[in-house]
Amino acid sequence: MYAKAFLKRLDADAITISPYMGSDSVKPFLEYKDKWAIVLGLTSNEGSADFQQQQLNGKELYLHVIETSSKWGNENNMMFVVGATKVQMLSNIRKIVPNHFLLVPGIGAQGGSLQEVCKYGLTKEIGLLVNSSRAIIYASNELDFAEKAANEAKKIAEEMSNQQIADDLNISLRTVETHRRNIMQKLNVKNAVSQDYFFSNENILRFLINLYSKIS
Repeated sequence: MYAKAFLKRLDADAITISPYMGSDSVKPFLEYKDKWAIVLGLTSNEGSADFQQQQLNGKELYLHVIETSSKWGNENNMMFVVGATKVQMLSNIRKIVPNHFLLVPGIGAQGGSLQEVCKYGLTKEIGLLVNSSRAIIYASNELDFAEKAANEAKKIAEEMSNQQIADDLNISLRTVETHRRNIMQKLNVKNAVSQDYFFSNENILRFLINLYSKIS
C-alpha cells in the first residue's frame, strides 16, 4: 500500500525506509522499475549509538542490518543511508556493499568531512549521493541568498571532484588543488563562465592536472 502510494501514485523516484520491521516491509518498495529504496544503514545523529552501534554476535547491529537487507534487493534498486559523521565506519560498510550507492547526510553543519567520505566511500561509478542541506539552506539570510547558496553547492562539488582526481592519479588532494589553481592562472581563466566550463568538465581537468603534475 505505502509503496504503491509513493512510487506509483506520487511517482517518487526514491524513498527512505527503515529495515527494522524486516524484509516484508522493504521488499514491496523494490518491485517498481527504476525506483530506489534508500535503506537506513547508519545515521549521522548522536542517537545512532543507542541501537545501531550496539554489539550483536561480535559486530555492530548496523553491519548486520546492511548485510541482511542488501540481499533483499540489488545495487540497481537499493541504496543505504550512511552518515558522514560516521566516516570511520565507511570502510567496513564498503566491504559489505562495495557497489551500492550510499546516501550521505551530515556534510557541513553536522561536521562531516567530504574528503574523508570520498576517501572511504567513492567507487568507480562514484557511488555517493552527498547531502549538505544546512550549509546551503542557511548560506545567507539576505537578498544574495541564491548566489551564496550556489557558491556553497559549487564548493562541495569541486571538493568531491578534486578527491576523485587525486585518487585516480595517485596524488594528494593538496597537490590537485594546487595544480588546479596553477592551471587556471596559466590558462588565464578569470571570468566565472570560463571557470565553470573547466570545473564542470572533469575529464579535461583530469588530463590537465595529470599533464601538469608530470612537467612541474
